[in-house]
Amino acid sequence: MIRRARPLLGTLVEIGVTDINLPMLVANQAINQAFARIACVQQSMSFHSPESELTRLNRHPGQWVVLSPLTIRVLRLAKAVGIASDNRFNCTVGGALVAQGGLPNPVSHEVHSIGESAFIHLMPSKAMLAEPVLVTLDGIAKGFAIDVAVASLKAKGITSGWVNAGGDLRVFGNASLSVTIRGNRKGEPVIVSNQAIASSQIAPTHTESFPAWLVDGSEQATITSAYQRQQSNGVVTVSARYAWRADALTKIAALAPNDDALMQRLKGKLLHCA
Repeated sequence: MIRRARPLLGTLVEIGVTDINLPMLVANQAINQAFARIACVQQSMSFHSPESELTRLNRHPGQWVVLSPLTIRVLRLAKAVGIASDNRFNCTVGGALVAQGGLPNPVSHEVHSIGESAFIHLMPSKAMLAEPVLVTLDGIAKGFAIDVAVASLKAKGITSGWVNAGGDLRVFGNASLSVTIRGNRKGEPVIVSNQAIASSQIAPTHTESFPAWLVDGSEQATITSAYQRQQSNGVVTVSARYAWRADALTKIAALAPNDDALMQRLKGKLLHCA
């Protein structure tokens, strides 16, 4: 087994490889390339970076902006999940989060507090915001980066292992990990094998340790789920085949924790909500 870790995506990302018969040099090269792919996602889709592709898109509403294939792919996924969930997952809520102090303001023009997925127009190599909204991909990009890393590892011949980004995790091949879900008072471990899991924290107020509130885009209002209405903290954990999907579905599950039919339709499973 080989395990490597680097600070990326605002957390510590660990890559593990369990191909016992794989040459050490090949495995290390594959891991290094996977980390590089994660860094590429971070650089392209960071809301905080003034140089990112996402910031360039947010700064030019009404104009077509050329973007990399990775950014186009994530925007396409985010838009699709938004439409399928009636905007419970909504990547156009950046204006509300900026107003609440959860995110820095990357633009000088006035923006809508909350938009909708239909405002994002996509072509194979470029995108346009039909309205002045702020797109934030924080609710899906971390999971997508994990999937990109797994694809990179597989392309280099790695058949078994995992990528763990601060609790958002995908395990593939013959590997399996025993994971204790954050916030689960029973402390019962979950065995993760050939799947992804993701967790999101819910909090009633903005703090330095919790930099953004959850925004319910489906109701065009800043609502912070049942947990926040009760003025309490909570953690939502979801499993899915891919990490991008698990990442996005944690936000949907937080806003609709009892909607099992919706979760099933979106190909996820709620593991924990408390």
